[in-house]
Amino acid sequence: MFGLILQSTVYLSLNQGWTFFKETYGKNAENNISKVSKYWQNTLANRTDRMTVAPIDLTSSFLKKNDMVSGYELSNILSIRYDKDKLPSNAQLLTDLKDMLFCLNEIKSELINEKDIGQSIAYILSLNLSSLFLKKNSIQQIAQKIPEITLHETYLDEKSMVQTGRQVDYPALQKQNAIIGFLGEQIVLNYEKNRLKDYPDLAKKVEHVSQTRGDGLGYDILSFDAYGNPIYIEIKTTTQGKVAPFYISDNELTFASQHSNNYFLYRIYNFNDLVDTNDIEFFKLTGHEMKNVELKPISYLATVNDLNKEK
Repeated sequence: MFGLILQSTVYLSLNQGWTFFKETYGKNAENNISKVSKYWQNTLANRTDRMTVAPIDLTSSFLKKNDMVSGYELSNILSIRYDKDKLPSNAQLLTDLKDMLFCLNEIKSELINEKDIGQSIAYILSLNLSSLFLKKNSIQQIAQKIPEITLHETYLDEKSMVQTGRQVDYPALQKQNAIIGFLGEQIVLNYEKNRLKDYPDLAKKVEHVSQTRGDGLGYDILSFDAYGNPIYIEIKTTTQGKVAPFYISDNELTFASQHSNNYFLYRIYNFNDLVDTNDIEFFKLTGHEMKNVELKPISYLATVNDLNKEK
């Protein structure tokens, strides 16, 4: 991370090491460093409104294109641009620097191996980013047409189950996009209200509890069956395919176990299809089926005991 000067413009840039990419990937360096930049641009949760993913311009003032400088243009992840005649106060500059350092520390915390940056980069390059992320305008487009979106239920066939074992897993570093998750919940909220349209009193009671009561309940939507019995629905939404693994918390698993008879997990997949259509597929796992999923631990809650007790 450093400041980059271009005539009357300065950038505070969260950047990468272009030389590493050039020496490691040769003719694929530009494509690969752009892919890594895109990955972090779509996953960093702590970016501020002052930061932008817009390209930085370091070469327009050069009569001859400089390979090193153009490489650092592609290396940019986030930046804040300052014009010489409109510099902010020192206090704001210090705040910007602290905010950018916070993003840098977030990246460090998400690396699969902080001591081997090459390994972490190789992992990111192995991902299919086109299926992981949507452009902002695409998300806005989908959000605007939620009332017209139709959910079609599918089922996990034997082939899918053999391949995935109904795994509930969290692919390292693939943080669930909060916006997509929220929109998935809204789609299900609308779906459940339409499902109960012949029971208007029940339809009115369908509630987006993760928004109205908080997200620690273990489920996202409170709905009902035709007899008025409550149904607890957890929604997991992905831009990836039907058998993509997903993250589930211990709290959600506990709730599913305690409410096996009236709990459902709705798995919405291929969310990015909604850019071009109003139809999307999902499948359900019942509370009883959740008992058979294969779980892989990906983190632990660590508490430091009173070390003086051991002395």
